[in-house]
Amino acid sequence: MKYSNKKSLFIKRTAIFMVTLMGTLLSVSCNKKDTENKLTITKAERIVVLCPSGAEILSTIGAENHIVARTDFCDYPESLKQIPSIGGFSGDTLSIETILSYKPDFVYGSLGIHDTVKENLENLNIPIYLSETKDIEDILTEIEFMGSVTHHVEESQSVTRQLRIQIKSLNEKKDKNNSVPDVYWEVWNAPFMSAGKKSFINDVINLAGGKNIFSDVEDVYPIISEEAILSRNPDVIIIPVENGITINTLKKRAGWEQIKAVKNESVIFIDSNLFTRPGPRIIQAAEKLYDQLHK
Repeated sequence: MKYSNKKSLFIKRTAIFMVTLMGTLLSVSCNKKDTENKLTITKAERIVVLCPSGAEILSTIGAENHIVARTDFCDYPESLKQIPSIGGFSGDTLSIETILSYKPDFVYGSLGIHDTVKENLENLNIPIYLSETKDIEDILTEIEFMGSVTHHVEESQSVTRQLRIQIKSLNEKKDKNNSVPDVYWEVWNAPFMSAGKKSFINDVINLAGGKNIFSDVEDVYPIISEEAILSRNPDVIIIPVENGITINTLKKRAGWEQIKAVKNESVIFIDSNLFTRPGPRIIQAAEKLYDQLHK
């Protein structure tokens, strides 16, 4: 029974990770400012939040009490679990009727994942914001934007001020460190996917004092060949622990035993809830990654 539960949790986490990724891939051609400008709302009092990063942002700026419903994956901070859930994460699995039952005056989701929900809600004149974050600056902008939507402007600005202090401190540490390891971030392995130039993950790697080996690729999360990984020979490999990969798994891949990161067992297994949610904890993730890259 315990094994079954763990297996089920792994499948669930993997599924949500891939859904989030697909949403990001679909969102790259849309304009964030267009999304903001179409919102006509005086103040959000009853929010249904569909994306985990949005739930974290609202909680961090003191607007958690405005959340009337969330999805199963809006699970941080722990206090969110006391708020009713409307079910899964993908827009295709969410019931508009269930969302409406909470009488929201604002819905907060992710671009590319909740587009179908957006269309339905807009037809009912319910404001909906779909998040799109390509870099850390976008995350800070979104935090302050949500502060204005919920009338928590001072709190949101306080949060971004603190995050900017942390960013400045990390940049100063990075500038004093001559070591810049080449990093391969394995988003997925069937097919192989990594983080490209336009992903906020690329920004996190840079802030942590590393160099993304696929930073020359324009796509957000490009599909890449195994040969490209081998030829770029990274010093460090980063893999979400939810992917179920181990160092021994990597050693069994043909040719991978020659990669510097595998030879030296310089593989970092990360919690994707911390590292891949574009919310206020992303600087904490960068700080943690800095320490791991420069041990």
